[in-house]
Amino acid sequence: MTSHEDGFAVSTAGKSGQAQVEPAVEGNPVSTGGYEAPQGETEMKLAAIWCEVLRIDRVGRDDDFFALGGNSLAGTQLVSRIRTALGVEIPLRLMFEGPTVAGFAEYIGTIQWMASDSSSSGEGVDGDRTEMEI
Repeated sequence: MTSHEDGFAVSTAGKSGQAQVEPAVEGNPVSTGGYEAPQGETEMKLAAIWCEVLRIDRVGRDDDFFALGGNSLAGTQLVSRIRTALGVEIPLRLMFEGPTVAGFAEYIGTIQWMASDSSSSGEGVDGDRTEMEI
């Protein structure tokens, strides 16, 4: 099935029908690899922040920030909002190394685990915000 300029789908047999076409909705881009819903509390919070920053309705856990319309300015806003909402400092370079909700959640889980591990061993943690080199 191919799309026609007038919004009608045209089958390989040459038949067309408007009901067969799902128009792209502005502000709700197509998922970058098949939608998979965010899993767990951290991914859900991150997805909500991404939706707010990118001004879209839905973000899947494996959607690429830049493929969804993100840019470096939006990335800076995202990092700032994550810091405020979750108390976690995300290095801006993570935007380029793992620009997915799942990637961010994995990073956050790792630094939270490291913070809890170091606090249980008697080592201090710098305030309630933690940053890990990746």
